Amino acid sequence: MTCHNTFVAELLRIGAYLQREGGRVTRQHGLSQQHFVVLKTVQELGPTPQKKIVSELLYEKSNVSKAITNLRERGLVTVRKSEEDSRILLCSVTKSGLGVIEESMRAFDAWNREWVRHVPEDELKQVCSMLRGLGRK
Repeated sequence: MTCHNTFVAELLRIGAYLQREGGRVTRQHGLSQQHFVVLKTVQELGPTPQKKIVSELLYEKSNVSKAITNLRERGLVTVRKSEEDSRILLCSVTKSGLGVIEESMRAFDAWNREWVRHVPEDELKQVCSMLRGLGRK
């Protein structure tokens, strides 16, 4: 197996683990991990159009649309027309949504600290930098 194949295989293995463990945290709030990621992204971007969320997450447009609909029905996000262009709908996190994010992030933080406790801080920073670079097209 080439180094590239090993790298991808390891990312897939770790991705499956993170998805399983992340799902345990998000299910406490009745959310799928994908819906939580959309919610967190809306919080980070501020009032934002769905097109920007799709671009940021590299998710399918239909998956983001379904997630926003679900989050809106649960009262975790609001959707309103842009004042500059009424064709654009802006998504924002509600107070309830912020509460879900805060509780989930505390749980993620505790779990993450335990999971990477043996990795030196400088190595974690290098890996984070590398992964951010991989995530951009």
